[in-house]
Amino acid sequence: MSACLKSSLYFLTKYAYIQDRNTGEVIKWQPWPYLVDLLNILLITPEVVIIKARQLGVSWLVAGLSLWDTIFRECAKTLFLSQGEKEAWALLDKAKFIHSRLPPFLQMPLKHPDNRELLDFIDIDGVILALPSTEKAGHGTDARRYVRDELARHPYGKENFRAVGPTVDSGGQSIDLSTIDKSDPNNHFTERVMKLYNNSTRENLPSGLVAFKYNDSDAKLIFLGWELRPTRKAGMTLEEWWDKVIVPKYDIYDREEQYPRTIEEALSVPKARCRFDTDSLKDLESRC
Repeated sequence: MSACLKSSLYFLTKYAYIQDRNTGEVIKWQPWPYLVDLLNILLITPEVVIIKARQLGVSWLVAGLSLWDTIFRECAKTLFLSQGEKEAWALLDKAKFIHSRLPPFLQMPLKHPDNRELLDFIDIDGVILALPSTEKAGHGTDARRYVRDELARHPYGKENFRAVGPTVDSGGQSIDLSTIDKSDPNNHFTERVMKLYNNSTRENLPSGLVAFKYNDSDAKLIFLGWELRPTRKAGMTLEEWWDKVIVPKYDIYDREEQYPRTIEEALSVPKARCRFDTDSLKDLESRC
């Protein structure tokens, strides 16, 4: 118990089990280097914006960290906001799943076991609450941390930002994470990403994770490309998986959006839906 109290990494590595949607199996959480780097950033950074490829385990990490915080930090309250009710419940279900697989000495008695939008415990004041992104979601919250999952698809992202912003201002933490939405370059998430991207110092970590520190503030932008995950499908290298599974299934537009290799690719104008050849335009721009 004392080792878990001291280290969220120890807690996750030793006791956390998750669901592998690709295989349908329950597996132990894996401390892949990029996830460890991301965890270390989340532990000390008040404002984090994460742009990512799909199926990298980021949501499981955030759910596990929030559960650890709830169990081992006095009065810890986390608010999960997602685009809809079902999506919000899905993120909370990850935290509930990890809790359900903990050994008995770590499993805390649930106060409301049948409540889909709440994870709280009888003997602990901490709580995780999951809400859909509505106009008033987050108003008046006293959460220490709020997590906005798949933020690019939130219908009221800007309104929620104003509502929960004081959480960070008062010493709390915000975590925004999402794949990019190239069909709507003016959405709240993309605006947040571009503000940090254009005014920051870049750091390439050995794990492959890319971090951008925003000027002199405590905000960080994190990029996670699809190649960071060590394995995607049993018996295939990453390049084989890409060539045989992803390329035949998705067009260029979807690959750049859902499985970008670099942040530049994620933020680029989608070539698949341009009226002009973007490479030719870039060449023309350089010659002008």
